[in-house]
Amino acid sequence: MVIEGNLTFSNHTELSIGPKGILIVRGTFAASPHLDVASGGILIINGSITWPGNEKQGSFENDGEFYSRVNDTKYSDDGRQNFNQLLATHPDLWAIATGSGITPLPVELLYFRSTTIPQGIQLDWASAKEWDFSHYILERSGNGKDFSPIHTLYVTGDSQSTKTYSYLDRQPPYGANYYRLKATDIDGTVAFKGMVLAYSGTTGALDVSPNPSSSGKIQLGYAGAAEGTWITILNSTGAEVLRLEMPVNELTISTTGLPKGLYIVKVWNQFEVKQSRLLLQ
Repeated sequence: MVIEGNLTFSNHTELSIGPKGILIVRGTFAASPHLDVASGGILIINGSITWPGNEKQGSFENDGEFYSRVNDTKYSDDGRQNFNQLLATHPDLWAIATGSGITPLPVELLYFRSTTIPQGIQLDWASAKEWDFSHYILERSGNGKDFSPIHTLYVTGDSQSTKTYSYLDRQPPYGANYYRLKATDIDGTVAFKGMVLAYSGTTGALDVSPNPSSSGKIQLGYAGAAEGTWITILNSTGAEVLRLEMPVNELTISTTGLPKGLYIVKVWNQFEVKQSRLLLQ
C-alpha cells in the first residue's frame, strides 16, 4: 500500500504489518504507540516520523524492515534503518517511495535452472511477482556470448503469488548450451534474469567408411566434433598408431602406411568417448 501524503494514527490504534506486507508513506508519519512489523514485512517512511507522547513501542519480529528518512541514520531505540540502504536492498520500493522515476523491474524471479534429461534439456523458472509484464523470451548460445531466441511465453495479468514455468529444448546442440531468460515489460523494457549452463550428449554414433577399407583413406563422421575433440587409431595390440584433432563433423584420414589388419578408431572429448572397429585390407 502507498499513502500519498501524511498518515496519522490515534494513541489507541495498533498498526500491524504482516509477512510480505508493505506500507509506503510519502509524507510525515504520526505513528501508533503500538507498531508491529512482522518477519518479511516492510514499512517505509519518506519523511519524518513522530511517536505520540513519549512512547516508543515499535516491535519488529525477525527480519521485519523499517526505513525512515529522518537524518538518514539508524535508531537503535525504534529499529529504523538507514533510508539509503533501501536503494540497495529494494530498488523498486525506493523508486516508489521517492518518486525518483526509476522503473521497477516487472518480475521478481525466484529461480532459473536447467536439467539434462533423455528427451533434451529442461528449463524451469518461477516468479514471486509479475506486474505490468508482457512475456518471457528464452535464448540459447553455444559460447555464452551470442544468443538466439528459442521460445517466447506470454503471461496473462499481474500476479502477487508464485508462478512456475517450464520449457523442454528437445533438440539442443551437442556439448555446452547456455540459456538466458529475458523478461519484457508491457512498455518494451527488457531485463535479463540470469543465465544457466547445461550439456547435451546426444551425438549419435561414430561413422567410419568405407569399412572394410582398401583405398588408403577413410571418412569419419561424428556429430559431436568441436575444438577439443580428438581421434586416435589403435592397432590390434592396443598401441596408438595415429592421433589428430577433429574440430569438424566429417574428416578424411589417410591410412597409407598402416599394415593390413584390425584397428580401433576412437573419438573422445570432455563429454564422451565413442569407438568403432576398422578393418584395413
